[in-house]
Amino acid sequence: MKIKEGELVMLPLIENKVQKCFDAKIIVPLMFSKWILNLVPMRKKIGEIRLCVDFQSLKKVSRKDNYPLPKKDHILQKVVDSSKNCLLDAFSGYNQILVHSDDQQKKAFTTTWGTFVYVKVPFGLMNVEATFQREMDISFIDEKD
Repeated sequence: MKIKEGELVMLPLIENKVQKCFDAKIIVPLMFSKWILNLVPMRKKIGEIRLCVDFQSLKKVSRKDNYPLPKKDHILQKVVDSSKNCLLDAFSGYNQILVHSDDQQKKAFTTTWGTFVYVKVPFGLMNVEATFQREMDISFIDEKD
């Protein structure tokens, strides 16, 4: 990970985010990978740090998943007259889906504290929306119209 001049003050915040991902078992240490992606820390408007991984090289060799995604207005129209409603907390929802073991090394990134690999689907990965929607459709197959 290259550290730019203005990012030195961000190192403790980056380390904290990496540690949180490690503690949540979203990432694990890795000794070797043919794929090493760049970690790009981004500062949110509220001052927090979001760790983004530059997946551009992986996206170039990935096929697009055309699984249909629902439109928000269609979803709202379906639930407006429902007798039962449920709100799912999908915060970090992608991080609940495991990455296939054959593909984990392709999601490796390096930091000043070591090289890590995602074992759960990270934000920003190509096709993650389609994968998440497919999982939701499978999970709630009995609840669908």
